[in-house]
Formats: sequence, C-alpha cells, structure tokens
Amino acid sequence: MAEWIYNNAVVEGHSLYPVCGSTLNEVSNRDYPNSNYFNPGIKCLDMDTYESNLRKSQPDRTVDAVIGISTYENNRELNPRLLLIELRIGYESVSNLSKTEMEGKVNYTKSLLGSEKEIEKESLFIFKKKVASQAERWFDRQSRTGGLIKNFKVCSVSDFSTIVKSKSDFPYEPIHKAEDIKNDVQQFVGKAEWTGFIKQIKHWCGVAEKYHYKNPSEFKHIIHVIKSIWDEFMQQENTLSDDEILECEILEDDFEFLK
Repeated sequence: MAEWIYNNAVVEGHSLYPVCGSTLNEVSNRDYPNSNYFNPGIKCLDMDTYESNLRKSQPDRTVDAVIGISTYENNRELNPRLLLIELRIGYESVSNLSKTEMEGKVNYTKSLLGSEKEIEKESLFIFKKKVASQAERWFDRQSRTGGLIKNFKVCSVSDFSTIVKSKSDFPYEPIHKAEDIKNDVQQFVGKAEWTGFIKQIKHWCGVAEKYHYKNPSEFKHIIHVIKSIWDEFMQQENTLSDDEILECEILEDDFEFLK
C-alpha cells in the first residue's frame, strides 16, 4: 500500500499561501489551546482565516486546513497534491454530524482552491480517539446514500501521524544492496585476482559518483560499503608490490572518499 508524506512545497506554492499560510498545529491550537496535536513542521492553508479576514464570509463554510502531501514509494515522492482537513476533535459523539454540512464545506473549499494544484480525492476528518470509531461507522452508513461523503476518510488524532507521515519516518532503501556490492568486489579477493579487484573498486566508485548530486543517500550508501571493503583490503597492504601500492595511491587520489 502506498504511503502518504506531508509535502510543504505543494501548499507553499499555492496562491493563497501568502495570505493565509500557517501550520496545522497552529490551526488546531486555536480551537484546542495548547494541545499541540500535530507535527509543528506541517504547513497549511488556514481556511478559516482566509474566509473571516479576507473574504469577510462565514469561516464555517470551509474545512479548517489544507496541507500538501505526496505519495512516497521506493524512496520517491510522487503525485504532489493538496489534502483537505476538517478538525472535529471537540466532538463527544456523532449526534451533531451533518452530511450536507460536511459535503458543503469540502465543495466550497475546493472551489476556493481552484485548479492550480491537484487535490486529493479523499478529505480527512479528524476526531478524538473515543469518537473516531463511531464517526467511521456513521460515515460508512451515510456513504451508502451516495454523494461526496464516500470520499471522506475518518481518523483519530493519534492515528493521523500514521496516515500522513514525514519523509524522515522512512529508512532509505538502497538501489544497490550492500550484499550485492560486496559479493561483486570480494569475489576477486578470494581468488587473489588483483586486476579484477581494482577494476570493480573503480567501477563502484564511478557508480557512486553518478549518484553524488541526484541521489546523495545512494552515494553515501555505496561509498560506505566500498570504503569498508577498501579499508579491510589496505590493512593487508604489506603483501602488495610497490607497483600495486602505487596503483592504490593513485586510486585514492582519484576517489578521495577511499582515504
């Protein structure tokens, strides 16, 4: 299943951001003071502020916030878009929920956002934990009657961070596995094939350098693996001839990360 991460660049690039840019946590703290429910690094469009201060309209006609997200898959951020968020954290039950009201908020907010940025089909409604399961059942029942509500997703405050994550939550998955690199190079060590060993060290140093700027994480990964192989090899340099030692020194000059 594809994961979502927040993407501040998307929301910062929207034309409304200069006039109602904020963070999701600040928007939440306005209604739920000092609660700090959300990652303070998640930027958003504060739609209530936009409506009440700039359009002189009723702020309850919009959802509370709009954040930027991307799909995160195979170390890549894909499909940047906007995600509409409505905070219902103060609700103690589902008795006051209105399908018409919520669909109206989402529709109206989308009309304000326009078409300059793609908008995620699903909209997120956030409740406190003890109400979220009730709300999910209520939304499911209402969705059977048709309408926009079928694309509304419910979650609790505590579950939000498992739905919209930070890129830092994901460990880097190398393109070239360490084991494959080691096997490729070390096959020549056991056979004492000096030429083959040096050739493969050069090869992987070259591969690393190709990633230096376009994928720094892969660059660091490859040089870490190669450096460990190289350091272990150089500990045995007393078995090398003068010509071989000279070739090693030249290689280290060419690829300084080997030193």
